[in-house]
Amino acid sequence: MDRICLSARAIADDAIAQAVARGGNAGKINEARQLLAQGDTRRTSGRFKDAIGKYKDAVSKAEGA
Repeated sequence: MDRICLSARAIADDAIAQAVARGGNAGKINEARQLLAQGDTRRTSGRFKDAIGKYKDAVSKAEGA
């Protein structure tokens, strides 16, 4: 499960990087980064389903930035 979470994290991290590169909304990018960090916290505590949900939310936020 950790490997699946890391894949989801990589997708979220990439979405954030793309939002930064295109000059997206800074507030939404920061929210996406916060969601990424929340996902990391859940992943390290073994709450994999919750972590993937946070990473998914981070992708959505970054794509809307």
